[in-house]
Amino acid sequence: PALTGHAAAIRLGDRVSIDGTVRLDRISLAKLESYWPRSLGHLARRWVIENMPSGEVEDANVTVALGAPDLTGGGVSLEALSGTLKFKDTTVHHVNGLPPVTNVAASAVFSRDRFIARFRHGESAGLTVTGGEVRLTDLQSDNEQAAIDVSIEGSLRDALALIDRPPLRYASRFGLQPATVTGRTETRMKFKFPLVRDLPLSKVDVQTESRLSDTRVANLAFGQTVSAEHLTLKVNSARLELAGRAKIGDVDAA
Repeated sequence: PALTGHAAAIRLGDRVSIDGTVRLDRISLAKLESYWPRSLGHLARRWVIENMPSGEVEDANVTVALGAPDLTGGGVSLEALSGTLKFKDTTVHHVNGLPPVTNVAASAVFSRDRFIARFRHGESAGLTVTGGEVRLTDLQSDNEQAAIDVSIEGSLRDALALIDRPPLRYASRFGLQPATVTGRTETRMKFKFPLVRDLPLSKVDVQTESRLSDTRVANLAFGQTVSAEHLTLKVNSARLELAGRAKIGDVDAA
């Protein structure tokens, strides 16, 4: 990796203000921990190190402002922090209990109180990730929050199997068995949860909305196959909503 940077210091009476920038180019995520000081954006640092175990940082830029209030022995304080990161071929563990997103290309911005990463593409459980965002906020409070938004497309069977993993069981609890379903989907999944280590998936607020095409579900209604060209499916822990025109066996239904 290549590490470059510069800094400028200004003395005002007994106070020193230091502004600096650092650029780090092409480093393995497995080695990032050694280059990212614990004191700089420690919660963003922890999330990246714990949830992005492999891949490469193509470019990292950090700007810091430091202050020394007392030259006679006062400590140095972090007054401002901002940075950007670009990732490639990265693995991201986004929600505990769900499979990771692999082969991710992403970019991120962070400051003292937030970290926001945007995915451009990736793969997860046989599905294509077409976009997404990880948003960590309130990082300087005692109520740190995470909101994750992922868009996927691919086999409807694979998408239902994803949300049917324990402890969610979002498909089977509403009578949908992924193995009996065929079709394609474009699905948006939203997760919200407090930023707590080892939080069980059952404590995560999950919302999904899907556009389904060429759908067939065997033995869904009255022992008949339900089929449709286009449907909209919304699922969360409380309910399942299916909208659109379909056929139950050979009978049209709405």
